[in-house]
Amino acid sequence: MWLSVAGLLIASLAAMVCILTGAGRMPKKLSLGFLALAGLVVGLSAVVIAEQSQRENASSRAAETQQLKGRLETADAVIKKLRGVQQTETEQLKGKIEAANAEMKELRGAQTETRQLKGRLEAADAVIKELRNAQAEQEPLIRYISASLGDLRLLSKLTAGRTYCVRIAAAGTESGRAELEEIKQRIASEFPGAAASGMLAIIPFSRQYNTVQLVFGRGLSFAAAEVFLRLARTHHFANARPRICAEPSAQDAKKSDTQ
Repeated sequence: MWLSVAGLLIASLAAMVCILTGAGRMPKKLSLGFLALAGLVVGLSAVVIAEQSQRENASSRAAETQQLKGRLETADAVIKKLRGVQQTETEQLKGKIEAANAEMKELRGAQTETRQLKGRLEAADAVIKELRNAQAEQEPLIRYISASLGDLRLLSKLTAGRTYCVRIAAAGTESGRAELEEIKQRIASEFPGAAASGMLAIIPFSRQYNTVQLVFGRGLSFAAAEVFLRLARTHHFANARPRICAEPSAQDAKKSDTQ
């Protein structure tokens, strides 16, 4: 703008000088003075234009600096926000990872427990299978025992209330009595409650011959005596052959105890 005004002023002065000089109305020296004045105006105009240009440049740089500062602040705010979001997301991801690890640990523990339970179940199935096989194998024996007990109950009806014992052995000498004591101790070691209950005892056998007998089971029904007899034979209580014997009546037993 200022450059256009200065150029227009200089052009007007130059035209005036030329017109006046050509017409012979202006002396040559005066025309030179006008030219010098025009040069001064041009110089002043250049100075003013330069200062104005500097002001405009400074104002423009200040505006650009302010804009850049605003943009920088905006960028810092965005970066800060992004960092906050990133930190929050990182913490959330960390929490999710920890939760996933805990869940995986629980699943692994559950898998281990499942394998253990499966192993126990298989072992239990094997035991049940063995028991069923054993039951199937023992079925004939169970039927035989049931039939035998039924037969023994029928035999007990034939005894008319008599009681029985199982005689293991008898002796009439001191050495024989000592042997009976040894047999009694051996039986008592296998059946600790037998002697204390009176089921195992050395009692008189014949007063006439001064003999005693070792009995196993007393006051038994015939069916129970049969069971005791089988038990004595199975365990081989003595070299002698055990047998079932009828016990004396209550009156005879009382006399034997008092003598």
